[in-house]
Amino acid sequence: VSDQWIYNMDAPGGDSGPTDEFKWSLPIGSLLSITSGKDDTKLAEFPVTIHFDLGVAKKILAEKAYKDRKLGTKGSSINDKHQLLFYSQQARDRCSMALCALYYTQDQKRLQYTRGTEESGVSAANLGVVTKEGTLEKYTRGIVGIGKHPRYVQLKSNGVISWGKDKAKMKFSEKIVDVRERGAALDQFKLSDEENTRFFCVLTSGKSLYLLSESVADRKEWVSCIKSVIASSNPQIH
Repeated sequence: VSDQWIYNMDAPGGDSGPTDEFKWSLPIGSLLSITSGKDDTKLAEFPVTIHFDLGVAKKILAEKAYKDRKLGTKGSSINDKHQLLFYSQQARDRCSMALCALYYTQDQKRLQYTRGTEESGVSAANLGVVTKEGTLEKYTRGIVGIGKHPRYVQLKSNGVISWGKDKAKMKFSEKIVDVRERGAALDQFKLSDEENTRFFCVLTSGKSLYLLSESVADRKEWVSCIKSVIASSNPQIH
């Protein structure tokens, strides 16, 4: 981490330090939110999820001072969400607070920081009241490429979003961090202009959910419900 950029670099080990080449780099100004936890003290694993706004990142790169800079090397893909795993809570929190401070120094705004709780993840699936549910197209990215599949999605009053192949098979749940609309689609999805009007992205403590609704009205209703749930259930630390 520098005062303006976050880098992902290979560390070969020994005393040589990191290599000059980086797999990806993103500007501090494109930070969107930071979510820590859920911690596993037995395994000494302390995770943090960092969300970026790739639209803001591209605007920063378009500035004259950065026109020669690349977001990544070695053909690495640039994601809007990165998960880091620390070996101590102190190290994780120190890194998180440093990013919050750097962001504030640049933009004079507080970065959204959420500390995970025991309710995060699957354990919270049976808590809360369903405020909205229905079928959405969910985009996936994997070793076999880009795809989309219909998934039944439930939004809970406790700030948890659950999804599965159908209502009887809701296998996945995550704590909601934020929701994004315009400009949220990744370039590799290759959405049409019409599809972009129905697309939205739900940022969670574990991953980003890329979703396509049946209509613009349906997308607006989902986004409105998600924002309402976030405002009433998602504790934030500034």
